[in-house]
Amino acid sequence: MLIDLHNHSCLSPCGSLEMSPARLVEEAAARGIGMLALTDHNAGDNLPAFAVCCRRAGIVPVYGMEVTGREEAHLLCLFGDLKTAVRFGYEIYENLQTIPNNPDRMGDQIIVDEDENILGELEKHLAGGAVEF
Repeated sequence: MLIDLHNHSCLSPCGSLEMSPARLVEEAAARGIGMLALTDHNAGDNLPAFAVCCRRAGIVPVYGMEVTGREEAHLLCLFGDLKTAVRFGYEIYENLQTIPNNPDRMGDQIIVDEDENILGELEKHLAGGAVEF
């Protein structure tokens, strides 16, 4: 089985608007990847859409995020279930430094559903601020 455990969606400021969970899963399926992780920076808001897209494509989902620690280390956190990952994402986001995101300078941080409809965006900059907890 081909496995890819480190992917960012349109929620991560380093991603692009074309990187929806649906598109990531579609690309993975075309490449024969059978297990795929979504690991956005310091948030898990696109994980529910990712779960639906993986189920539709027959890909085993791995829920995660790339957490930036106080010392600026990037930690890849992977979870076995959606609920735990989403809850952890909310806790991480709540404890981020309050640096407002500027999409023109820092990138978009878009939350989407499984059909690529935009649900919102996150206000704090996800990649730049270290987690304070």
